[in-house]
Amino acid sequence: MTTRKSDGTVRLVLCCHSIGPYHAARFRALGSRLPDFAVVELASTQSLYSWGAEEGAAYRRLTLFRGSLEEADPASMAAAMRSALDSLAPAAVVAIGYSHRAMRAASRWIRRKGGLSVMATDTWNERRRRTYPLERLKGAWCRWAYDAVFISGQLGAEYFAGLGVPRSQIWRGCSVVDNRYFSERADVARQDAAAERRRLGLPEDYFLCVARFSPEKNQTTLLKAFREYRRRGGAFDLVLVGGGPDRPRLERFVRESSVEGGLFLDWQAYQTVPVLMGLARAFVLPSLVEPWGLVINEAVASGLPVVVSRHCGCYPELCWKGINGWDFDPRDPDELATILTRLSTDRPRLLEMGQASRSLVTAMSPDTWASAVQDILEAGPGGAGGGKEGPMRGARGAVSRAGTSKADG
Repeated sequence: MTTRKSDGTVRLVLCCHSIGPYHAARFRALGSRLPDFAVVELASTQSLYSWGAEEGAAYRRLTLFRGSLEEADPASMAAAMRSALDSLAPAAVVAIGYSHRAMRAASRWIRRKGGLSVMATDTWNERRRRTYPLERLKGAWCRWAYDAVFISGQLGAEYFAGLGVPRSQIWRGCSVVDNRYFSERADVARQDAAAERRRLGLPEDYFLCVARFSPEKNQTTLLKAFREYRRRGGAFDLVLVGGGPDRPRLERFVRESSVEGGLFLDWQAYQTVPVLMGLARAFVLPSLVEPWGLVINEAVASGLPVVVSRHCGCYPELCWKGINGWDFDPRDPDELATILTRLSTDRPRLLEMGQASRSLVTAMSPDTWASAVQDILEAGPGGAGGGKEGPMRGARGAVSRAGTSKADG
């Protein structure tokens, strides 16, 4: 399948900060639907993520800076973005957010060219203190710069509607992972659970938290809740996986507070995470600030019950109270301790909740992500209520044929 027109240009450019496994799965799904798109990544790596480079990508890929995103000059990257778009000449551009200068440059470029401008973001109110002048400026920018906003879920939709973006121009479902990857690998781990636990040094029954060790992830509240859970007679252990500046303080808290049953693991490779999830009994994310929480997508795809902070953007979609888990106030360790106790004393219900998790996440996959992108493009300027033709309208037949040939090898 070709990924560009014969003159070297493409119809669609997707911009991202750096391509990781999540992005690669989405782009592969989109390649089965749209024959000519390219991806422009700002940098080959990011300091917060130890992603490996994707090999054999079936789409055109341009990298503006070989190195860490944090080391690159924003002004230079914005200029490089404009140059890349000049050479690709797309009819539509999807930019990730508006915080990076290069992303704003991409949105301005397509707006000046009269093409379709789309922003993908997981932003919502996030329970932060926000100032009216800044919010008013954001709203004005969004209404001018974008024909469509592709957001993660309900909380994001409410936030951008509050900024004045018409609901006809808001699509949901941009935060997805490769569900099949996590589901299948978790199940393989369960088939030989005892051997995998020995290999990784894991306890038999444990709650799992995979998150960067930093204050906003709020592992301190989780440790306080776990200490209370054990005091009440709970028998499960707690496995904390991650890396970051807060680890020494958290380990000191464990020692000084005599928290028993807690285990710290360094940050694990992408291939190992579904194994950890397959062997866990439930997953906990206690964040104080979390735009979405893709790790919850991973956990529910792995068939785990989830306990999710109400400060996480994903909780309305991926944590249904009493069905596949519970939500909680991340500043209330007693509430969390009670939930952990309920989970660990009803093993049959743990299995039922894990099955429910997998059912919930089927509506949020790389395929649904690709379908939403295609719908945005076909709706065109003005969104679902607009009357103008989008850059893909009328081409669905050609797209389908191209996608079929790709799937057939």
